[in-house]
Amino acid sequence: GQGSAIAISYPAIPGSLGDEAMCEALNKELRSTGCNRLGLITHDSNSNLNGFDELQLRPGKFAFSWWSFCRWLARYDALGLMGADVIDGYYSARNSLARLHLIDCARRMGLRTVLLGFSYRADPEPKVLAELKNIGDAVTLLARDPMSLERVRSLTGQSPIQVADLAFLLQGTLSSARVSEARRWIETEKAQGNKVVGLNCNPQSLGSDLSYKAHQLADNYAKAAASLASTDSQVRFLIVPHDCRGDFSDVDAAHHIWNSMDGNTRQKTRLIGETWTASEIKGIAGLLDYSITGRMHFAIACLGSGVPAGSLTYQDKFEGLYQHFELDGMCIKGSDGLSLERLITFFNHIHRLSDASRIKVLAKLPHVNDLARRNITALLGEPLMNE
Repeated sequence: GQGSAIAISYPAIPGSLGDEAMCEALNKELRSTGCNRLGLITHDSNSNLNGFDELQLRPGKFAFSWWSFCRWLARYDALGLMGADVIDGYYSARNSLARLHLIDCARRMGLRTVLLGFSYRADPEPKVLAELKNIGDAVTLLARDPMSLERVRSLTGQSPIQVADLAFLLQGTLSSARVSEARRWIETEKAQGNKVVGLNCNPQSLGSDLSYKAHQLADNYAKAAASLASTDSQVRFLIVPHDCRGDFSDVDAAHHIWNSMDGNTRQKTRLIGETWTASEIKGIAGLLDYSITGRMHFAIACLGSGVPAGSLTYQDKFEGLYQHFELDGMCIKGSDGLSLERLITFFNHIHRLSDASRIKVLAKLPHVNDLARRNITALLGEPLMNE
């Protein structure tokens, strides 16, 4: 709280809007408690400070690098490692181990240490799992969904605390010119009784083995949207990219969907042709009736605004997110999107469920936001218990 100094370790290479959402939310929440120094640990010297007071590079493999890092870290009271989905070795066992070594170093130095809201797969990398077991009870483990909570508990014997993703705490903005323009279009359509559906296509949802079929997935999105529009003439679409990284990014997929649409469907659609900021995405998400997405943090932007979202999933981390809201049947595998028949069925299914889903989301959201705030409570050293 008042007068404390907290260091935060950034989860990934800059460019992820999900990471930006978590970082911005964390910063604003901690500032509101009177925290007077916030340091950001990153492995990229080009990182934006994102409102933090100072930037520190993650230590390398040489002893001097660690020595200078520890001198810097000793000026802080606590270290929060943004766990997200980078703790179970799915993307890189080496990077997951490096993150866990970092938090273990801080623990040995006597800092309060918190592994902030993270998800955990059913089959983590063995070396990474062993390191998580060895960290000890001195590190507070915060699982961001019920499935991850049970997995960490059963696989490690540790006692994690249930939280929700930090990005639920992000405040949306509608003030920029580009958001205001999209808002006017949405409000005009809604005034005519139309439903506005967010579409996000994430090529990563196919997994590395099928990534070469990303264009086919985007084609199928366009055809599934046309099919839904022919079933319900009052459906409109807003195509929303949520990441600009990779050879065929969300932005590329968004343009591909737009270019693949038939003229009639395109007349009912607006394209966001570039990545916006995380807070702009959160702002526009709250104006939608529902969305279909391949990005978990776009789903969180929607759910956190009381808007239901159907997801094309990768890894086994989406289902736990939906458990927070007691929602079933909101996911299919990303690879299922390569079957046009399955994708059309899924679009229709989410469309039919949208009104009932919204009621559930709105009912559960206050509790989910309370769970997300537990990340802040833990960083401040206040006691936490599972319900």
